[in-house]
Amino acid sequence: MIELVTMLLDYMRAANDRNSKVVDFKQPQELRQVLDHCLQLHSEPQSLERILNDCEETMKYCVRTG
Repeated sequence: MIELVTMLLDYMRAANDRNSKVVDFKQPQELRQVLDHCLQLHSEPQSLERILNDCEETMKYCVRTG
């Protein structure tokens, strides 16, 4: 759980940093390829490590509106 909080705090710091990019833009088809494994629904439970990696990968391409 600490890993998730740390990840979110790092994301919020980057979102409010005026020197960081607003978005790491990818074309929709490229973004779908990069995030396909993160967006799939699985019938089996996923490990916490996998969920945290998917969250980190997803946040990398989110728009930073800070």
